[in-house]
Amino acid sequence: MGGGKVIRFSQAYQTLAFLTDMICLAAAFLPAVYLRFGRLDAYPFSAYAGTWAFYALWLFVFSTVETLYAFRTSMNRTMYSYRMIRLVLVTTALFALTLFLVRSVRGVFIDSRIIIVLHMFFWALLGITGRIVVLPWLYVFLRRVFFRSDSRALLTGSPKNIGRIASLIRKAPVYRNGNSLVTIPEPLPKNPDEIFAKCRRLCLEHRCDQLYLLFDRHDLNCVAETCVLLHDEGCPFVIYSPHIRNLGYFDPWLSLENHGAVSFLKRGRATKNDVPARLLDIGVSLAGLVVLSPLLALVAVMVKLSGAGPVLFKQTRVGLGCREFQFLKFRSMTHDVTGLNSREHKEYFARYARGYASGKPDSFKLDQRNRITPVGRLLRKTSLDELPQLINVLKGDMTLVGPRPCIPYELEFYRSWQKRRFTVKPGLTGIWQVYGRSRLPFDHAQFLDFLYTIDMSYSLDFRLIMKTLPVMLMGKGGV
Repeated sequence: MGGGKVIRFSQAYQTLAFLTDMICLAAAFLPAVYLRFGRLDAYPFSAYAGTWAFYALWLFVFSTVETLYAFRTSMNRTMYSYRMIRLVLVTTALFALTLFLVRSVRGVFIDSRIIIVLHMFFWALLGITGRIVVLPWLYVFLRRVFFRSDSRALLTGSPKNIGRIASLIRKAPVYRNGNSLVTIPEPLPKNPDEIFAKCRRLCLEHRCDQLYLLFDRHDLNCVAETCVLLHDEGCPFVIYSPHIRNLGYFDPWLSLENHGAVSFLKRGRATKNDVPARLLDIGVSLAGLVVLSPLLALVAVMVKLSGAGPVLFKQTRVGLGCREFQFLKFRSMTHDVTGLNSREHKEYFARYARGYASGKPDSFKLDQRNRITPVGRLLRKTSLDELPQLINVLKGDMTLVGPRPCIPYELEFYRSWQKRRFTVKPGLTGIWQVYGRSRLPFDHAQFLDFLYTIDMSYSLDFRLIMKTLPVMLMGKGGV
């Protein structure tokens, strides 16, 4: 069930997609400049290079956030076209804003508004055509020349949805040419070990190197434990489940209306404790503390003036390897000298872990609004109370992206798959912080953190960091 071939194919597609985008971006300037001036030497080469570099940077950033370089984007050309047009509009608007704010750009950027508008249309046309028409043909041709091998995928599980998913996969040109799809419409067993054994046997029998698994009435515990077994086997796989739609975190390129999908078709990072990750943590946390120091000072003063008590709230949390550390936040509640808050939270968490809701609509967080200060309410809504955790990142107790650190007394409620969170450092932000926060029940929230532990990668970290800022600004899910 090894997936080395699938990973190589995926990496080759991502490289070709990136090169195609860069070429189409550059080519779009030529007709735009020629239509405006009737010649191409109206600007020096430095202006072309500077403008292309600006667009290329934001093209790469937005494409990474939107997963536009992923192999599976070829399955949904309509969605790709929509996202590409949105990317073109946003990037063009950013460039126009830069021209407005920056003076004396002659020789650095192309400064004609007419060219900017013309380039926008040509870029959208060439970009969509290149990715939808040229790239699939080029990818299939080069794969046959250099790899000289095909890939086989196994699709099995819920019979009522297997036909729709098979149709979705087969209509993509890069899958039709050079990929075989084996469909076995049989309900999955109820036990994760039996599911894994069956999938392993079928993959070996049909010589498949990737797996699409359709769960039906299986709970999240069964889904998660199956994912652990498949991940540890090294098999690239995609899971479908009705529960995944409710998470808010799913793969839009593969999902159905009633069955959300999460894909694990790439090789993630083996560990979060490598040297590059640590250096990145140190650099970003130091820079963040320096740049945000005026804001941190202002918040500290506001907290101090909001009532008696310390500026920083300190709490023991559990991190990598179940090691305890002091977790820092700006205090957002009235100072508790009796320990009532801690005891009440322990009782609440015991109920929450068993599926108890807080009583508030769309929230599973303990209702302590009467104890939250006016300043604290603003800090929680915008997640500004979390900024002192940059110190935790700098010290090495936390990392930029990872699962939410838990309180020691929560450990007794964790199942085996949920404890995989302790194989990586807890994070300042993560899947739960961006997509879940207080709106999800316990098993769903734990599942989001679990997904990160088996799918972590630098590209996922980058996506989550980029998505954190709008979540903070809009106060999504904050209580």
